[in-house]
Parts: sequence; structure tokens; C-alpha cells
Amino acid sequence: MSPAVSTAPRRGLLTWTLRGTWLASRAPDVVRPAELVLTASLPPRGTAGPRHLALHGQLHLDGWLNAAPVTGQLSLVPGLRLGVRYDLDVLSTPPMRLAFSLSPRLDQPIDSVTRLCTTLTSDDGAVGVLHLRFDVRRDLAPHLLTALRGRKAPSSPGTIPSSRRTNP
Repeated sequence: MSPAVSTAPRRGLLTWTLRGTWLASRAPDVVRPAELVLTASLPPRGTAGPRHLALHGQLHLDGWLNAAPVTGQLSLVPGLRLGVRYDLDVLSTPPMRLAFSLSPRLDQPIDSVTRLCTTLTSDDGAVGVLHLRFDVRRDLAPHLLTALRGRKAPSSPGTIPSSRRTNP
């Protein structure tokens, strides 16, 4: 007997960008721009959907990493402990890791799921601290449209990082 294959149309890719700053452990007084771009394949329409989504993307740390590949997983946490957990590997030299969780809070329903602070680590310990946020006002509509259209989100001009800016 062959495994069941869904013939439901795919919803496509969902791409989102977290922008902010990072502080290197070796220079904690220097605040630099940072950007994490992530993409997940959404399950077919009409399916319950997995609790884990494979992620891929890029990490930009001004002055250090430019478009370092990122792979990992987003895990949905159901029930009373509702939230999402990100476990990401940064494919760079040296290899690094990002892990963080976001859980909604009643006192800050938007900020609690759109802002984060996490430590970038390697085998030698902490590499730096990232303060990132998803800009709901600027990015929500374009990024939700990517899920419906199945295309990559349009890039919008931002302040992060300076090495990627283009001047007219």
C-alpha cells in the first residue's frame, strides 16, 4: 500500500525579517545593525499542519557576517504554554547557534511575540547578543501575502545592515 499523498494546493512560502542590533562579546560597547531573514514552507491547505516547520534563511551582522546561511526549525508549542521555539544553526566559520522562544503575554500581546533578545553561541561560548524585532506596521502585510502567493517577500529598504544599503 502506498503512503497517502495530499493533492491539496500548497500555500507556499512564508518569509519574514527580524531587524535590530547586535553586540559582539569581544566589543560589548559597540552596537551594530543585525538582520535575520527566515523562510518556512507552509503545509498544504486543508491539512492540520505540522508542529514543526523547517526554516532556512540568512543572518547579517554588520561588521562580521554578510548573508551567512541559516537552517533550523520552528516548533509550535500548543496548550497553556502557547508559543513558538526557534532552533537555528548558522552555517559559518565557526559554526554558531541561535535558540529562542516567543510566547504571548496578556500585558504585552504584540511586543511579546515580535521582540526578542538572544545569545549567538559557538563551541567556544557566547559570540554576541542580538536584539531583534519584527516590524508589524511595515512588514506584516507583505509577509502574509508571501504565504498566499507562494513567493519570496519583497525586500523593503531598511537600516540594516549598512553593507546591503543602496544609495540612489
